[in-house]
Amino acid sequence: ADSGCFYLGFTGGEPFLRKDLVEIIDYASKLGLSLTITSHGQFITKETADALVAAGLTGINISLDSLIPEKYDEIRGCKNGHEKAIRTIRMLSRTKIKVSLASIIMQPNLDEIENIINWAEKEGLQGVNFQPLIQNFSQEFNPVWFNNSELWPRDYAKVAGLIDRLIEMKKSGKKIHNSIPQLKLFKVYFANPLEHT
Repeated sequence: ADSGCFYLGFTGGEPFLRKDLVEIIDYASKLGLSLTITSHGQFITKETADALVAAGLTGINISLDSLIPEKYDEIRGCKNGHEKAIRTIRMLSRTKIKVSLASIIMQPNLDEIENIINWAEKEGLQGVNFQPLIQNFSQEFNPVWFNNSELWPRDYAKVAGLIDRLIEMKKSGKKIHNSIPQLKLFKVYFANPLEHT
């Protein structure tokens, strides 16, 4: 706070792999910072949720790329991951922590994106943060990684049309956290990812 910083976000990888995350949040909260975490939600128990509330966490984004359990588990590479993520979302939404979804736009979920937004609203969540698919951080850097990715959208017209619908949904008041200029940049990125590597 003394440096003029008022917001601190924890992302990853997976932030909850750190055993001292709650202590860090508690310390940062006492400095007066507004805090948020982006997590897949697999490691958050009721005890952890209570500790996060006590530590002063103000917001959390839980990754949810599909509402279909089998598809979610395949994308994320984990068994019963969808079930755990939904349980975590509903558990945290009963606390004073503001819960949003984080969803990656990619080939397997292009037909689900609007449903994810509607589901978030039905669950009373804050909204959805979208991200375009990027190269996995655990892989060796390859500027044309998307050429070999099964997750990369192959039909540009389809992904561009989806982003146009997201822009219209945002204008109509849907709970999409991305700004309209950011969504427009997604279209530029998906058209030519080589310019953004």
